[in-house]
Amino acid sequence: MDNQTHKESMSLFGDLDMQAEILSEGGRGPVIWSEVRAKLRDLYGASSFDKWMASLVFVAEVDGTVTLSTESRIDRERIDRDYMRNITGVWAALDPKSRPVNLMADADLCEDLKALAKTNRANQNKKAVSVKASAENTKVADKKESVDFTQGVDLTQTFDTLVVGDSNQLAANIARKVASGIVGPVSVVLFYGAHGVGKTHLLRAIEHDCAVQTKAKSAVYMSAEDFMLSFVEGVRQKDTSAQRNRIRNADIVLLDDLQLITSRAATLKEFFQHLRAVTSNGGKVVLSADAAPTRLECLDDRMRDDIQGGVVVEVHRPEIEMRAEIIRSKIAIIKEDFPEFSLEDAWIDMMAERLTASGRALYGAVRNVFAGTVLANKPVTEAAVENAIRLIVGERRAPKIDTIKDVVAKYYGVTKADLDSASRRRNLAQPRQIAMYFCRELTTCSYPLIGFNFGKRDHTTVIYACRKVQERIDLESELGDEIVKLQRQIMDDPRNQQFN
Repeated sequence: MDNQTHKESMSLFGDLDMQAEILSEGGRGPVIWSEVRAKLRDLYGASSFDKWMASLVFVAEVDGTVTLSTESRIDRERIDRDYMRNITGVWAALDPKSRPVNLMADADLCEDLKALAKTNRANQNKKAVSVKASAENTKVADKKESVDFTQGVDLTQTFDTLVVGDSNQLAANIARKVASGIVGPVSVVLFYGAHGVGKTHLLRAIEHDCAVQTKAKSAVYMSAEDFMLSFVEGVRQKDTSAQRNRIRNADIVLLDDLQLITSRAATLKEFFQHLRAVTSNGGKVVLSADAAPTRLECLDDRMRDDIQGGVVVEVHRPEIEMRAEIIRSKIAIIKEDFPEFSLEDAWIDMMAERLTASGRALYGAVRNVFAGTVLANKPVTEAAVENAIRLIVGERRAPKIDTIKDVVAKYYGVTKADLDSASRRRNLAQPRQIAMYFCRELTTCSYPLIGFNFGKRDHTTVIYACRKVQERIDLESELGDEIVKLQRQIMDDPRNQQFN
């Protein structure tokens, strides 16, 4: 260890004699660390834990900071890169004092702490051997050897941090029941909705509950991209058994962004074979996608039946009250490290009203305000909030005809092809007339151009449609409310945003 590293180490730990009482009993540190190790072993599985974290040891608590140490600097780099976020997250969940955790290598410790680390590791290894021998003697034949989770549970996306409102109430309730194992005979759940409405948060929250709170259940979370890359690598090596065992041994399988593999026939077929194997063994499969099963291309009839035979839940964009609550929750996260950061209620309401997109965009706006003020050593002002909103939404432009048709068709449960068709059935004629009305009201398109975009109809058909809808709005208050709601959805569509 060079002189500079030694100085930093001594600066960190101060006068070790002054810490004698802390080092001797470690507070509750050693007890908590034992619990953390058990959680991590469940979280990552025996193989990954034994390879990378088995020698990681609690050294001491000094000046309110917990120090962990690895045997080598290589181990330290790997743990810091791939596992440290979850180690600190699990520690924080178990430590009543929520003390910060510092990771070092034995070689970088001062001599007193180095000796303490060596002693603690020897005791830890003896205890691990004893526990393993005891477990082997009492292991039930049909008990799974370890819980196989994915590469790190996101401890920021839990049910505790999930903001729930009308737009996601049903989805949140079902997700909680899946995690707790009381979802009944339902084997497959699909959450679908636009980008950024919280589908990933729901899946990660289920994973978190299984990993940290429900030891008896194993969950495997993967993005569609992760699954695809894993499958392709297995095919390349002519051995997909690792992926197969990992997925099929889980109690709950969570696949994010199903739509990303629907165009890859072999990958899609492989996943649905896993889905059927898991569900036939009593497991659950939870999916997320950006559209309902009927609108996901390349699914065959059996695949759609697999999904539609379960529970399909749409997650909507957050309403204004929920958006304000999301903004407040994100401010609170930043305030934990920067107490001086705060926004007035009027500014929060302004952001919630004007930022009508996703929860992710709301967090982005809060971060932009923070970066432009506190990080830049400037005061938090209304102008800074206005600028953050502008960075997110850009300048609005008039919606395109295709956007209007898409929003209206989805609202009334029809397709854009239905709006273009020659059918005069009432359930198609009314949505078609309303879509034409919006095209005239919200765009600068002429009657002939609008007619051309609706199955090459004559401009007089469009004129009649606009007049008919206006007459109904004047006479039917319910339709008027419906039109207002639809217009808001059209204008709030992300496709209307242009960035400078």
